[in-house]
Amino acid sequence: MDVNIQSLDYDVTLAVCDTTAGHVIKKMLDDFPTAIETKTCSNETCIRTKNIQNNNIMFLTYQVNSSKLFEGLQTYLDNRIISDYSKCIENCNSVISTNLSDMHLFIDILVWEKDDLNMSRQHSTEAAKIVQIRLCDIPQVLCNVNRTFELRGVISFIPGKSKLRNSVGHYKSYVKRGASNNWEIFDDLRKKPIPVKSTTKVNCEFLFYTI
Repeated sequence: MDVNIQSLDYDVTLAVCDTTAGHVIKKMLDDFPTAIETKTCSNETCIRTKNIQNNNIMFLTYQVNSSKLFEGLQTYLDNRIISDYSKCIENCNSVISTNLSDMHLFIDILVWEKDDLNMSRQHSTEAAKIVQIRLCDIPQVLCNVNRTFELRGVISFIPGKSKLRNSVGHYKSYVKRGASNNWEIFDDLRKKPIPVKSTTKVNCEFLFYTI
């Protein structure tokens, strides 16, 4: 991947490259994951008990039916942190637990047609639709234990002619400003941010929440 670094005003650096938002999140936030998945063994004699495995998750992937959209996003988040179990190499039970970040959440949105949702594992994520939704219809707050995450931005993607998620296309970001909760669009084809209404319909690929 070739990257062209440009210095802008106000100590802002612009990186120009052909890549996906998911790849950028994985590379730039390697030390600040959205969640950490920990795998341990419940058997004290198992070698896994002494060898705890941590897996950094840069973003969560929310798969949804196109008819329900974000109605179940909070439920998905609640279920995502419930401990899971799997067979260990010693044929005992491993416990897989997930802890969310104390700072932010990046959530990748995969939207399937009604008949495809239950078969999503058999489909490439390239085939998933990019949902169009109004900014005001996206859940503005997500809760986890005693923490509240507020919606701060949406990464929007307009795909190329192939309509695939990893095709060469154009990214834009919609950002909600501080206490005013006013939305602005950041687009490198524009010289400055432009205010937009909360009723604006956007192509939603990633959601960004912060504490």
